[in-house]
Amino acid sequence: MKPIINKKILAFTLSAIVTTPVLASNGNQPTGIGQSAKAVGGAGIAYPQDTLAMGINPAAGVHLGN
Repeated sequence: MKPIINKKILAFTLSAIVTTPVLASNGNQPTGIGQSAKAVGGAGIAYPQDTLAMGINPAAGVHLGN
């Protein structure tokens, strides 16, 4: 009976060491690329002001001028 308990403890310990916790983070997504996009706090995705807006939203190039 004792070896079974040791195997369970070993299996639990190994699974606790091998698995990594999933943690929420704050700030891994940029609010914008470039000063004008960062100044509007993320609204640069919907309102492109310069060519750097295509870094976040590739369709933003349609609304930019020459």
